[in-house]
Amino acid sequence: MSKPSVIVTAKCHPWLIDKLDENFAVDFRPNISHDELKQAVADAVGLIVTTRLKIDKEIIDAADKLQWIGRLGSGLEL
Repeated sequence: MSKPSVIVTAKCHPWLIDKLDENFAVDFRPNISHDELKQAVADAVGLIVTTRLKIDKEIIDAADKLQWIGRLGSGLEL
């Protein structure tokens, strides 16, 4: 049985990728564009994002299997 897919759309510590890989098929694409994400997200159950990409209605509508979104950041952006 294959693992559910998670797309990581930003650079992150390798530890996160290693931990996600225990339960998910990780698609690490830190340079993915909005249009590329719109195409890739159809089978993903999870997304790891930053503020670089806008997760808008187009992305959500294309994400038929999406169950969760995680956001990388420290909370200091103004």
